[in-house]
Amino acid sequence: MEVHPSVLFQFHDNYLKDFAIKSLEKILDTQCINKELYHTENVRALLDDYVYLIDALVAAYEVTGSASYIAQAEELMEMCVDTLWDKDEGGFFDTDDHLLGVSIKGIEEIPHPSANSLSIRLLLKIFSITGKEVYRQYAEQALRVFTARAGEAGIHAGYYFNSLDAYFNPLKLTLHARPESVLSDTAISLYSPYTDIQYDKDMGRIVPCLRDVCSEPVRTPDELKDFINKRKSTSNDPGK
Repeated sequence: MEVHPSVLFQFHDNYLKDFAIKSLEKILDTQCINKELYHTENVRALLDDYVYLIDALVAAYEVTGSASYIAQAEELMEMCVDTLWDKDEGGFFDTDDHLLGVSIKGIEEIPHPSANSLSIRLLLKIFSITGKEVYRQYAEQALRVFTARAGEAGIHAGYYFNSLDAYFNPLKLTLHARPESVLSDTAISLYSPYTDIQYDKDMGRIVPCLRDVCSEPVRTPDELKDFINKRKSTSNDPGK
């Protein structure tokens, strides 16, 4: 279920990556006006607009290593919190223009992953990349406020449970490597659930961390593949 930047690399076609980045830049140019996000002309953004654009920006950062994308993702998330966050309970309202005085705040997927559920995963990602504790605090508050509703919704709250699982089982790959290097390309192309990618100064290595426990750095694509495969086999074995 989780969105992953490997989608842009699964065919190893730079044209697809460049097309995606150009499309993202065009949306930012046309829909972000005077530090406000718009759904369409003269209509302010809905929660879905914020969340899915932030998702694209985080993926763009993970694929390119450009700090500008994560900075823009932070800026939009702060705008979203200021505009739509329920300051009494937590979680996001779908819009700041409540129809007939009714405030809608849900996690049900009808039919795509709910913006509230995806926002939790993005808050955790931005926390992992930036180290800013406030984002994890927002994610924790949202997880708590929707707990009962998720239990009632069952399968229709699938992405909420995905985000909950990601909270307890994150994998962070700190890429001490150039974004265009073979090692970085391998990290982006490999899929492992709940992976967050952060770039740091080039030292020709990747440091993998499972939650708060970091492993020895890996220095080759094969070492990284072995680490990911071992993680998958361990997570599939209930005895481990």
